[in-house]
Amino acid sequence: MAADHILAEQLGLKPGIRCWFHNLPEALRARIDADALGIEEQPTATDGLQCAVLCASDSDALRRELTALAPLMATKGIVWILLPVSGGTAELERMDHLAAPVNLVIADTCGFDENWSGTKLIGR
Repeated sequence: MAADHILAEQLGLKPGIRCWFHNLPEALRARIDADALGIEEQPTATDGLQCAVLCASDSDALRRELTALAPLMATKGIVWILLPVSGGTAELERMDHLAAPVNLVIADTCGFDENWSGTKLIGR
């Protein structure tokens, strides 16, 4: 599958960005061709990450991921949390509750397809 430049733009993925992808559904992962898009894909979360895109539907798992990830993010880094589409403000409230303790705030939301939506987090 060819790289989905529209999805990359929605996520803020630009050539040269250091990004870590974690637990993405295969359908979405297949749309992101890091080499074709010029993304410096990181095999693990590392210090100075500019972008992280992760999927964790369990609140406890997501809390652990954000706690470990937040100190590794670059100053103006972004974190996208991908979730199954649920429709409603409950998910946003949950994201805000999980992000606040690690000094992240909701900056944006986006639907990626009929099954997946995303919440963009940035540092305070």
